[in-house]
Amino acid sequence: VADGSSGQALTTNASGQLAFSSLTNTPMFLAGPAVTATGLTSGQLTKVSFTEIHDPQSTYSNNSRFTPGVAGYYAFHTNVFMEDPGNDDVYNWELTLFKNGSTARATVGRFHSDNSDGDHLQPCFSGVIYLDADDYIEVYAMAGTHNSDDWKIDGTYGGMFTAYKLIGV
Repeated sequence: VADGSSGQALTTNASGQLAFSSLTNTPMFLAGPAVTATGLTSGQLTKVSFTEIHDPQSTYSNNSRFTPGVAGYYAFHTNVFMEDPGNDDVYNWELTLFKNGSTARATVGRFHSDNSDGDHLQPCFSGVIYLDADDYIEVYAMAGTHNSDDWKIDGTYGGMFTAYKLIGV
């Protein structure tokens, strides 16, 4: 096998043939901050919108969905600043990754708070998920508030959503 070029890796076809090839962790995207949304209903999942930052393969759409176009395992990360702007307790926060319109497995985070001064938190989670070329993922959030007060997503404090293809998996 001849030497490869910079940035290439030695690969095999599983039949004993070795070759150098370029490996990339694309497609990928980065979006943030979250778009502020107010007057959200207690206990109801709400889709989170993010502002696109970097999307070299045009896989992140204006409706805040990532559709990879290439099957494989993808690492993802998201965080969202949520708050109860009133003076009531928030007893449950949830940040959920949806795949094709349904909750993806093992990607739900729950946070509990019990003070009474207008709770706020920026939950986050990361993971790995398998996506077919035409699958899509998106982020939803929810807050359960005492007395069913409204809650909000506050983009002033950031929030992000990113995913990229894992190489060699």
